[in-house]
This record gives sequence, structure tokens and C-alpha cells, in this order.
Amino acid sequence: MKEELKNVQVVMLGEKSHFDGNVFEMKTKIVKYLHQEMGFNTIAFESGVYDVWKAQENIKNGENAKEAFGKSLFQIWSKTKEFQSFIDFYEANKSNLKLFGFDNQITGKYGEEKLIKDLYEYCNKNQVLINLNQEDLELQMESMDYGVFDENDISYSEFKNSLSKTLEIVSKKQKNEEQFYWIQIIKNLLSIGEDIYTKKSILSTFNTTAEDNIRDKQMANNLLAYIKNHPNEKIICWGANQHFANDMSSINTSIIKEFIPMGSYVKKELKEKMY
Repeated sequence: MKEELKNVQVVMLGEKSHFDGNVFEMKTKIVKYLHQEMGFNTIAFESGVYDVWKAQENIKNGENAKEAFGKSLFQIWSKTKEFQSFIDFYEANKSNLKLFGFDNQITGKYGEEKLIKDLYEYCNKNQVLINLNQEDLELQMESMDYGVFDENDISYSEFKNSLSKTLEIVSKKQKNEEQFYWIQIIKNLLSIGEDIYTKKSILSTFNTTAEDNIRDKQMANNLLAYIKNHPNEKIICWGANQHFANDMSSINTSIIKEFIPMGSYVKKELKEKMY
């Protein structure tokens, strides 16, 4: 692996499904090797940007890694027995590791309970206007969590126009880690709204189709933005094969042949620096 990954900055560790515990255990062994032998120091999960950011901050402030992962990562990982070896590894090496979530979705209790409150707090602190009622937006996010865009209190055009304006203002604020995260989080909220408002059908949570292009494009944007903001990090990505795939040209099945996975965007940008 040292020769194979000699000049690589980003390694993508996929999984065929989210139900193979032995794969979680093997991936953990690979993560350990990449960290201990090759200096990889950021673990990027297919989980929410906000949720994993909060997990990292809370772990820094003394929270147990198991509890933090339980409130941030998809439970397909955090609550499974076979993932505990990763949690133990992270807890033992947390001073030398960083976390990042590249998913556009809200995936844990941190996001469900605090994201909107923290967004308004950040905007108030930095004189940024959100032209939406906070309580209405919190209710909208609850609806969106169930795959529904409820226009009773906030129309989609109001949602899109207001958050787009907020994003424009935040993007002009002083560059720092907090600003970086809120830029990506607002982009994620916009992409979730667009995805739900325009999506016609959902086959399964664990299948991808061409309708997932919005999500995968934003996941790639999140990861590439992190790399741009942290150019010296060596990153291990943990997620599903279908998101990490690069070349889909051999696929002829009508429902997925138009699907563009995040891996295609990232490979195009990073070339041989991604494996």
C-alpha cells in the first residue's frame, strides 16, 4: 500500500452495502495502517457536515468519542457492534486525528436539535440577516427530514431566495474555520431543499439513481472545499461504493446511467491524488 498510495492525498474506502459488519472491521484496520504508517490524519464520513463538525468540537472539549459519534454519524455505523473498534481507535488517537462530514444531510441529534439555532446565533453575531422566521425554518427542517417540503409557512422560493442571500453575505465575511463551515452548511440546506422539492420518487434509502445527482454534487463540493481549506491534510473517506465510484460509463440501466457520483467530481479535480 505504501507504494500504491505514495503520492495520494485522498483515499476512499467504500462498502457495497451499509450492512456488512466485517467490512467495517476491515476498513478500521486499513484506517489504522494509513494513520500510523502513512500519516493520514483526517477521517471524512458520509455523514452531515454540521453533525460531524459538532462531534469534533465536543470531543476536543472532553466528550467521549462514542457519545459524539452516536449523535453525529449515521446509526448504520455508530450503533453497530462492528464499528466499535473504530470508535476505540479514534478515542485512543483523537489528539492526532481530525473529523469531517461530507454529506449534505442532517444525520444526527446535533443537527436535529441545534443546527438552526446555531445558524441564527452565528448570523446575529456577525450582522447577517436571515429573512426567515427561525421557528418556521425549524419546522420546515423537520418536514424535510421526512422527505417533504411543506410550503404552508415557507414557500420553496422564499426558502431558496433567503438562504441564497444569506450565503452571499456569509461568503464575504472574514475567512476562518467557522465561516468555512457555515458556508458549506448553508449550501447543504439549499441542496436538501432543492432535492426534496424536485425529487419525484424515492426507491430506497440505500439505492442511488440519477435523482441523487444533487446530493452527490454537493457532497463533492463539501469534500473539495475542505481540501482547499486544509491543503496539507491527508484524508480517508468512509462511505458507500456508489458515492465513491469514478467512471460510470459502463452502466446502461436507464434509472442510473445518468447518475454522477461524488467520486467523479473529486477524481476530475484531484486526478492521481485521489485513490
